[in-house]
Amino acid sequence: WWQDPTNAMTAVVEIRDALTAADPEGRETYAANADAYLGELRALDEAIAACMSSIPEEDRKLVTKHDALGYFADRYDIEVVGLVVPALTTRAQASAGEVAELTETIEEEDVRTIFPESQLPAGLEQAIADEAGAQVGPGLWTDSLGPQDSGAATYLDAMRFNAQAMADGFGGDCSI
Repeated sequence: WWQDPTNAMTAVVEIRDALTAADPEGRETYAANADAYLGELRALDEAIAACMSSIPEEDRKLVTKHDALGYFADRYDIEVVGLVVPALTTRAQASAGEVAELTETIEEEDVRTIFPESQLPAGLEQAIADEAGAQVGPGLWTDSLGPQDSGAATYLDAMRFNAQAMADGFGGDCSI
């Protein structure tokens, strides 16, 4: 849910309203802070949308660890081609059959880059990429923010990092 900046905008409005209800004297401060952050979120959303739309649709194909980027993919018209750990499993890794099927899909769909998650080892992604002739991109920040020096310590930075990594991995030539 939080991987779509428009959902984050909704959350900012809800937080502003809840803070104002709890502390009416702070209304102006909450409104000003919310307005400023909403502006940053709108600018981020527009930059990601412009960048992604500049990449041919057939190149916007995503393979990642698990189904954490569905809202992002829906927002920016990215096709989720496959998941290293299938969404409907509680296992930590895919079965051999699932790996073989994913490898075949990556080859058939001409997926350029497989994206691991920054918080998890990328060994299986590397093995699949080697077999399918793809590359492994940088780890994406999907379920948490990064440490202070990661370039993904804030929501805005994490979204920028992920979007730029995907754009580069899709063969795009744009900056976010």
